[in-house]
Amino acid sequence: MTERQVRNFRETIRANGWLVTEPVEYRGNEQAVRLRRLLSYAVAERIIVPERAAALAGVSPREFLSEPGEIF
Repeated sequence: MTERQVRNFRETIRANGWLVTEPVEYRGNEQAVRLRRLLSYAVAERIIVPERAAALAGVSPREFLSEPGEIF
């Protein structure tokens, strides 16, 4: 893309208010998993204890440990 095309694209986004709201409604099911993965990794590497990871995730230690999930 040329610099002019990028500028026009950004102006279109700004003019339509898409910096604040999405242009279409998203109907999918999103779930934030990055924090849980990082916490699981930190526990596996003994960087933090499971109780601290659970507190950061906002769940009980039992719940945190019962959901192994993906690390990567």
